[in-house]
Amino acid sequence: MRPLGWWLLFVGFLRLSSVWFGFVDIWALRTNVFSKTSMTEIHGRNFGTWTLLTCTLCVLCARDLQNRINKHS
Repeated sequence: MRPLGWWLLFVGFLRLSSVWFGFVDIWALRTNVFSKTSMTEIHGRNFGTWTLLTCTLCVLCARDLQNRINKHS
């Protein structure tokens, strides 16, 4: 399980660069990733918000991989 935790941390922190592009540098995101579609600033913020959510989930899951739901009540 330890390699999975490190992988999730790596992916989570790598997604932070996409959050930066979604909120701050939308021009780079528009020209490099979504060059064949029209993309407004609201699309960039939506992309940044979604990516921030998935980044947070990756980091939280990597921190607590051993947590299991107790099915016995």
